[in-house]
Order: sequence, then C-alpha cells, then structure tokens
Amino acid sequence: MAPLGKVCPMAKKTFAMLNTSILHVRAFRELVNCFDRNLYFTAHLSAQANFCGLFRYPVSLIADETKLSIPDVRASLARLCHAGLIEYDPDAELIRICGWFRSANCPKNADHTRQVARHFVRWTAGLRHVSQGGGAILDRMSSADQNLQACEPARGAGGRGDPKISC
Repeated sequence: MAPLGKVCPMAKKTFAMLNTSILHVRAFRELVNCFDRNLYFTAHLSAQANFCGLFRYPVSLIADETKLSIPDVRASLARLCHAGLIEYDPDAELIRICGWFRSANCPKNADHTRQVARHFVRWTAGLRHVSQGGGAILDRMSSADQNLQACEPARGAGGRGDPKISC
C-alpha cells in the first residue's frame, strides 16, 4: 500500500455543507458531551476533509483543530464511533463521516460517482476494518459501485447517461 498522504488526489473542500437536520438525528441529540459535538463539526470543517467524507485525520491534528487534549480526542472518537456518527481507524488514521452522502454531498452524476468510487478504492486498499465499523467503509464502496452500475445502462442506451444518482 502506498503512503496514505500521497495516494488520494481527490480535491479538498474549501467550504462545508451540513444538513441542518443533524440537530434532530437521535445519535447526535444523545451526545451529552460538547467535546463530541465539537469534534464532529470540526471533522466536517477540517482542511483535511474532502468531497467523500473519508480522509486521513491524525489524532494530533484533531487535537490541534478542536483544542482538545489527545486523551479527550480519543475518548470522543470512541463515543462518536459508538453513536454511529463516524468510523475511525487509529492505525491508518482514517475517518469516515457516516451519512456523508445522505444529502447535499451525494454524487449527482456518473463522473462524480466514479471519482468517489476511485477515491474509496485508493484509501481502503489493504484495510480490513475501520475501528468498530467492521468493514463498513468497504461496504460503502459496494454501494458506490451499485450507483455507478445504475448509470451505465443509460450510457449504453445511446444517451449521454448522466442520470441523478440516488443515495
């Protein structure tokens, strides 16, 4: 596996779109610790974040961006993983923000879906699991592949084949 910092060419975000409904999601509402909410929002806003919600995010950088101690970061990561809001692999220092594609972040066309699929393949090559996710990142790759396949018949049917992708 190539070094993580040099594998992924996916563009970085210069802005963040958060669905305001997150405030009503049970898992988020049940977070009683402001450290956890801070870390969750900071992950969305981090300069490390990209357009598919899966990116390298070392604990030391999380601590710097959230202004939390490293033990507090690790505890918050564990709680956010347990709540199902993120997945985190401490060995690879990868974070996946769960539900990333449920709203405005969903790929809208076949080319974007392909780009996201390539990104997942590059980042997840050699990974067997992500924290408590038990392979959930690899499951997302399968979902992205299904969305991509849904676009292919339209392309083969003589059309330009740029249908909306359902997430």
